[in-house]
Amino acid sequence: MTATDGYSFFDLLQIKKVRDLCAQKVRPAVIRQSLEAMLKQVAGMENPLLEAGAYRSGRRVAFRHQGRLLEPIAGQFMFDFSTQEKLVASPPRTGPELVVTDVAELFARGIALEEEPRM
Repeated sequence: MTATDGYSFFDLLQIKKVRDLCAQKVRPAVIRQSLEAMLKQVAGMENPLLEAGAYRSGRRVAFRHQGRLLEPIAGQFMFDFSTQEKLVASPPRTGPELVVTDVAELFARGIALEEEPRM
């Protein structure tokens, strides 16, 4: 691409993602290796930076694709411990608030709930 050609919106998105990864201390050579490995790992993917979420994983890049987190250089799926996307809200309490001061009291409360779940 020459300077007179122009950049598409998708080109700018890729540049921004590479810039963000470099700012997180991921080396450009590792980014390139990760992109090449991701292309080999996922059939039909043309541009991993746009088609999958890219994240820093130590010194490497991991990609989220179809709900899975993959480190493509090693070819390993990773556990996803992120809390940003998986917040689970507890149901609102309708009964009295439970304040436990003793283990025996907690056990007795559990037995009572088994006998009468609406308690």
